[in-house]
Amino acid sequence: MVIATILSCNKDDDPEMEDAHLAESSQELLIGKWFYNVTSNGDASACEAQSYYNFTDTQKLEYQLVIDDFGLVVGGYELIGDCYVSPVTSINYSLNTTNEIQFLNEYEDTITLKIVSINETTLVFTKGTLDDTTTYILMKEL
Repeated sequence: MVIATILSCNKDDDPEMEDAHLAESSQELLIGKWFYNVTSNGDASACEAQSYYNFTDTQKLEYQLVIDDFGLVVGGYELIGDCYVSPVTSINYSLNTTNEIQFLNEYEDTITLKIVSINETTLVFTKGTLDDTTTYILMKEL
C-alpha cells in the first residue's frame, strides 16, 4: 500500500507575501481625508477635530493641524476664531510592509505613524516613542 502526500505551496503561506498584501490593502484603505476624533488623551476638542491627514494614491500626504492650546503653538500657526491653524503641508509619504507610515516633517525629522487598525471609516495609529506614545483615532470623510 502506497500513501501519497501532496504538499501545496501557496504564496499566501509566505509571511513576507502576507505582509506585502496587508500593506497593499492598507494603502487602498488609507487613501482619503481623515479627521481627528479621539486620542489617548481624550476626545478631540472642536479645534482638534478640524485637523486632518489627506492621503492620495500618488504617495502624497497633505495635512493641517488645528489646536486650541496657545502653549503648543509654534511658528506659522494662524489664529482663526478660537483655533490655531497650521499651514497646509504637502509631502511624500511611504507605507512599509509593517504598516508604518513614514514622512519627513518641516524640520526634516522622520515621523512614523504605526497603523494599529484600519477599515473603510476608521484609522487607528500610534505616534511616539516607547516611553511616550499617543494613540489617535481618525474618522474618514465620506
